[in-house]
Amino acid sequence: MGLRAFGLAAALFLLCVCSDVPAAKKAGALKPTEEASTFVIERDATFDVKLGIGAKWRWGLHAGTYVATFENDEGVFYEGTGSPVISYLGERSMGDYAGGIFVPRATPDSPYLYYYFKHDEDTYRSAGAVVAWMIKSGDGKIMFFPYKEPLKDPAFLAMLKSSFRTVDETMPTGAGSP
Repeated sequence: MGLRAFGLAAALFLLCVCSDVPAAKKAGALKPTEEASTFVIERDATFDVKLGIGAKWRWGLHAGTYVATFENDEGVFYEGTGSPVISYLGERSMGDYAGGIFVPRATPDSPYLYYYFKHDEDTYRSAGAVVAWMIKSGDGKIMFFPYKEPLKDPAFLAMLKSSFRTVDETMPTGAGSP
């Protein structure tokens, strides 16, 4: 499959899957948070998941500090610097995205990854007109992963739980944190 055809197929898949996100998980109106906590991830961490008709995806986070930055009625958004969200379809990188960790208020032990596209003219030029239009239409919109249910990979969840910190804390928290 050519690079453009692969890009179009991946973009169409994301468009179809992302359009099925339940309303409770849509970002809604964001405001700065007063939450004083972070996730400090020591090493890149990923997990594998099969979606759709068995497509193997690898998602994860690059090492870094994810700071509570925004919130809405549903939960708190912990933002990483740069493009910390890792995404692979099979063995092909789909790029790294801006974003981080979303922790729902109702179910803090069931977080999601979130990501969004940042404006990048080089990507648009190399993608072709249709894919560029699809990417631009999602520019800045928050999307959640997994799409229909929270993270389930036990090792990834354990890593998140052990990396949660309050502002004045130097050791991992215990129960009650993601």
